[in-house]
Parts: sequence; C-alpha cells; structure tokens
Amino acid sequence: MQAVFIGYDVPEALEVKWEIIMPELDKKYKRIQYEGDEVHIIAVDFTSIAGDFMGESDINFIKDLVFAYNTDRQINLTLDFFELDEPSILDNDVKVFVEDIQDSSDCWETTVLGAREFLMNQWDYNDYETEEEMYRHMYEMETADYDELFEKLAGIDYTMYKSEEA
Repeated sequence: MQAVFIGYDVPEALEVKWEIIMPELDKKYKRIQYEGDEVHIIAVDFTSIAGDFMGESDINFIKDLVFAYNTDRQINLTLDFFELDEPSILDNDVKVFVEDIQDSSDCWETTVLGAREFLMNQWDYNDYETEEEMYRHMYEMETADYDELFEKLAGIDYTMYKSEEA
C-alpha cells in the first residue's frame, strides 16, 4: 500500500492543494493522517502479469493532475509517494472481540484484519448496482481504520472492542 503526500511552496499552491486537489483525490482515495500530515492511500499490487503494477494508473493520474496545476498556475506542488507500514496505520494486528449486538453469545476474538474480512464477507456481487460501486465499497472496508470499522460493523448490528491483551 502506498500513500501520496502533496507539498507546496507558495500560498497559491497551498490554496490549490486544499481547495482543489485534496477534495478531488478524496473522491477516489481514502485520506488519513500520517505522522501529522494528510495523505491519500493508493492500493498497489506489484505482482501484475503484464509487468505493470496495479495502482500505476492511479499514480500517473495524480502526477498528471499536479503537473497540470503546476503548469497552469505557475506553482510548484510536489509529490512524495511512499510505502505505508500497513499494520501500524490500519491496526490490522490489534486483537479485538466482534459481537452480535442482538445476541451477545455470538462473540469471538479476532484481529482488526479478521473483523475487516468478516465485514467484507457480508456482501456479495449481487448487492451492488455497478462494479464500480462494489470496488469502492470494498476499498472503503479494506482501508477502514479502527474507528471507521467500528462504525461499519454497527451498521450490520455488530460491535467491536479491543481485547484486554491488545
């Protein structure tokens, strides 16, 4: 998983970043706080058969977008793409209990990753009107942090809480 950070050099570039580019990227990518900065997460897969990696078109889109604004506005937005340490960012390894809100006997210990997988398995292809809607929903669940995952589980009448061992 990669993230992209957008830097700036002059006040106009700061305005373009926060008022135009960040909201545009929010439409397609999850924004998180990372080490005090706002970054967007880009899912990548380096095992593509074609030699390219999944996510390359996303990276090129962001590069082209920033290049276009730099050229048009004569500013100097910068890009920094970097690998995320996914477990620490998304808390995948934290032990939690997942419990059915309506039946407390339906409770089990897992990890945040296990809770995320449980949530994702509650839908199938026929639950979506379009393939794009399905991929967007799955991406939101795959990249949900602890609080977002808690809220999404509540939407299907489950709750989650950290294990004493966590």
